Amino acid sequence: MSTDDMDLARKAYAAFNRGDIGAALQHLDPEIEWHMSDVFARSPRVFRGHEGVREVWAMFEESLEEFTAEPVRMHDAGDAILAEVRLSGRARGTRESVTFELVQAWTIRDGRAIRLEVYATLKDAWEARGSMPPSSSSDSISAAGTGRENR
Repeated sequence: MSTDDMDLARKAYAAFNRGDIGAALQHLDPEIEWHMSDVFARSPRVFRGHEGVREVWAMFEESLEEFTAEPVRMHDAGDAILAEVRLSGRARGTRESVTFELVQAWTIRDGRAIRLEVYATLKDAWEARGSMPPSSSSDSISAAGTGRENR
């Protein structure tokens, strides 16, 4: 994956964090496949196309207020970008802070994400790709690149 591909993922996270789903969708292919792990859904599920992405977004928005998806670190996995992501917000209707950590594998073609796979851990994501990270695979990114301030 190229630096441009990492920038595309950063821009999509920033748009999501601004609540601008339309801007985020500009970085996702209209026929994207979003593979959700059973760790985060009741069962493994594939959401398809922009409507599927809207459905995933709505699920998070229904459960969490002040929802954000902050990429903490990105890794070049050759055919994909692995993004270590911290999801956070408050449980809707409460003051309880909620944080989840997961990994999203972005497959990007022709300037748009065509596939997004969700894993519980970085190790799971690398194993699914049939490899382990090279020692120089990480590209740290700051919260400023995601549209959110560091807290």
